[in-house]
Amino acid sequence: MKITFQGNFSFTIEGEKHKILINPESESQVDNKVAVSLFSHIKDDNKFGDKPAIAWPGEFEYGGIAVKSINTRGERIAQYFEVDGIRIAFLGDLKKLVSQEKIEKLVNADILFLPKSTDGMNNKDLKKFAEEIDPRILIMAGDETLFEELLKELGAENTEKGDVFEIEQSKLPQEHTQYVQIKKS
Repeated sequence: MKITFQGNFSFTIEGEKHKILINPESESQVDNKVAVSLFSHIKDDNKFGDKPAIAWPGEFEYGGIAVKSINTRGERIAQYFEVDGIRIAFLGDLKKLVSQEKIEKLVNADILFLPKSTDGMNNKDLKKFAEEIDPRILIMAGDETLFEELLKELGAENTEKGDVFEIEQSKLPQEHTQYVQIKKS
């Protein structure tokens, strides 16, 4: 699986059989390989380009991808899905902690996307969230300076950095959380 950060809260995840867009910013990102587009804010329409989009809470399946879409607060949505046998949780742009019940729906995630903005959750809450979900891989995307303090609080000694992150199910870390920072490609 290959993960690319497109900027803001937008990602492309390419698996062996499926391609998923998270928060695509334009229809030009949607091509024939895209199984579904996921949005972290509630939207009225269910299409983006000619492909299905999930932009509301519920459980869905499109193109062989099962997605749990959880309303976290107001119009914000967290997504939980699987690609190439790897369970992925995407938090989107959370501003506050969510209930324990909602966190429990994300707990089995192998990969947790933790985007951060200047007006998003504080480091203490992000640390609590990451520790509760306890992913094998924690992916942070955006301005590196926003994550410096959080990484210190998490005790992250080695952070993998790059434009693209690639992983296979057989290579998921078993003992400790792997910290990854992806820059816009």
